[in-house]
Amino acid sequence: MNFQLKNPNINGVYIFVIEGEIVVDEQYIKQRDGYGLWEISDFNIIAKTDAEFLIIEVPMKA
Repeated sequence: MNFQLKNPNINGVYIFVIEGEIVVDEQYIKQRDGYGLWEISDFNIIAKTDAEFLIIEVPMKA
């Protein structure tokens, strides 16, 4: 799955894995772990198991 930020010039993204295991741009993330990305326009998510995760796009600049 590919996710594109709505406003990559200003926003970053925080990913929280509720259940399961995923890989985000080669970073392995397990249940109840979080991961932040910034200065990107898109990223890939690969589910290693059945997974539920939350993606929050957040402003990085005022």
